[in-house]
Amino acid sequence: MILIAASAAASGLSARAEGGIPPVRLVQDTVVSLRVQLTLRSPEGVLGSVEETMRGLAGETMVLERALGDGPRPVAVVLTIVPLADEAGTCRLDVRSEVSRGQPVPVVANRSLATSAGRLNLVDIWTDRADRLRLVAAFTANWEIVPRLTALAPESEPVDLLFELVDATDASGTEAVLERHRLGGIVGAKTRYTFARAPGRLVSSTGRAAATGDAPTARLVLEALPESIEGGLLGLSLRLQLESQDPAAPAPALDLSASDRVPPGGAVEIALPRKPGEPALLFRVTPYF
Repeated sequence: MILIAASAAASGLSARAEGGIPPVRLVQDTVVSLRVQLTLRSPEGVLGSVEETMRGLAGETMVLERALGDGPRPVAVVLTIVPLADEAGTCRLDVRSEVSRGQPVPVVANRSLATSAGRLNLVDIWTDRADRLRLVAAFTANWEIVPRLTALAPESEPVDLLFELVDATDASGTEAVLERHRLGGIVGAKTRYTFARAPGRLVSSTGRAAATGDAPTARLVLEALPESIEGGLLGLSLRLQLESQDPAAPAPALDLSASDRVPPGGAVEIALPRKPGEPALLFRVTPYF
């Protein structure tokens, strides 16, 4: 993260605002461009096809609503997509589809796709066996880091927050980092991160892990609040919650918190409760300021 004065950006002067010019922060946004093509097929050929490209920030929800096919019973489809790009060069697409053909209650399915940039992913969204209809979706994602400047309040301080999911099961003390992402934050403002991985027993209200290729019914969200900097220490509060993605399947109760005052590079952790034989998972946030 870079803090600069608005008039000093080009000359590399002090990071502090001077002469009444407000400080600004350089934010690195991950912007995802997602091309979606929906095709309705029958044994006789293609009955309808639509294509749209959507663009938004990683972690934000994209919605596509279309109707395909002629006649009195067109196929209505609503896709709700959350792209989660990471620093390793992969992107996960959490896709929720709602498809109906005149029925009052749509057919709902949740899927999770792991993809690389520019790769075409084909998914069967819906099938009508009686009329031998098939709805296929094609997803192609690309993403880039887009810098932008945002103004800070005079009393604000920028903080880099490193979010990590760590497996600390090894008795030797060796840790395996399962997920890592660095986000820019501000003292006094909450920063949320949704983990791409989640323990199987937590992502389903039935206690069963989601099947391969299925999107989890809940996501683990870690919220970090840098409270204040005093004496070279940052007051940092964490809250870990399980948020349901399916109104018909409420998430199991999970609401854990931790707080501490730490120096730059120090960490605050939340240990996930576990049963015998389960991995020792730590949710860790390390601030740099």
